[in-house]
Amino acid sequence: MASTQPTSPIVDEQGQTGPQKGHRLLIILLAFAVVLLIGWQVVSTRGNKTDPTVAGRPLSNAQTHLHTVAVGSRPGTLYLGTHYGIFTSTDNGRTWPQARGVLNTLMVTAIASSPNDTNALALIGIPSVTGEAAAGTYFSQDGGAHWTLRNPPNLPKEAYPYTIQASAANDQHFYVYYLYAGWFETRDMGRHWRPFAQGNLASMQTPSLLTFANDPNHLLLGGDQGLFESKDDGQTWNSLAAIQDNVYSLVASRTAPVTILCATDQGLFTWKDGAKQIRQLPGTTVFSRLAVDATGSIVYGLAGRSVWYSQDGGATWAARKQFQRGDFTAFLIDPQQASRLYIGFFLPAQVVYTTDSGKNWRVLTP
Repeated sequence: MASTQPTSPIVDEQGQTGPQKGHRLLIILLAFAVVLLIGWQVVSTRGNKTDPTVAGRPLSNAQTHLHTVAVGSRPGTLYLGTHYGIFTSTDNGRTWPQARGVLNTLMVTAIASSPNDTNALALIGIPSVTGEAAAGTYFSQDGGAHWTLRNPPNLPKEAYPYTIQASAANDQHFYVYYLYAGWFETRDMGRHWRPFAQGNLASMQTPSLLTFANDPNHLLLGGDQGLFESKDDGQTWNSLAAIQDNVYSLVASRTAPVTILCATDQGLFTWKDGAKQIRQLPGTTVFSRLAVDATGSIVYGLAGRSVWYSQDGGATWAARKQFQRGDFTAFLIDPQQASRLYIGFFLPAQVVYTTDSGKNWRVLTP
């Protein structure tokens, strides 16, 4: 008869039993998973932290980008559209009281301020944090304290909000361009919309829209297809034969008769609103951006990385500044002070400005 003995537990090479080893291994794996999860959360939180790292300096977060700069219709008001929302200053950029950007889960890529209503604003917002606020056009009627998303109805899924323009003639009147959907107009802060500039003009690349304070139905639209004019608020358009080239920038004075300047890949053109003749100004410099004062006399131009200045409506130019970087996101004049010009850079995010027509420059947002 064979003898029976208690079953001996299996012993590993280090003298530890199998069940004990498995239990300890499970604890180690769980602890490792917890460490990884905590580490991921810390890194994720740091990576997605939207607040400026220095109080009063909205661009101090090294992970933020500057998408746009806008001058408000109220004197001294500036807006910064960043990767983490919009920041506002009411004293020409000397102070920025927001601890974090408003709409800070959005990239604010374009801002438009109504020239006739200091509290009416609109902007283009694109999600910067996955799963947060939706992309589209946001409106504010209290100077930017509160915002409401109002997109045109029935937009195609691929529609992408690109740029926005305030009407120079009417309050609460804005034009918005969506890639893959075209232009839309609202006269009541996005509550109702109407498509305009459809057909071939809807696919115009990098479009520039110009509105006129004395006539809300008069519009100019330029881009890679040339320059077009409408006298019936975008219902019909006529090509301006004098300008068949790529239109890079389109600006106008605010005093009558309105002086219009148009920068193309073939040079700079100018004319008075209503005139039949469009003339090309002398010179071969190709400007990618223009900024003009209320009278149409003071003009700034950006060519490559260089800033140019004219005090005779673009007839003659003087070189002012050549920057070491070319990631420009904003180029605009202060409507209250023609000698003050702002330039924005994408990354590292920065705004510089001049108060003496480009002779000297200072950093607005360290």
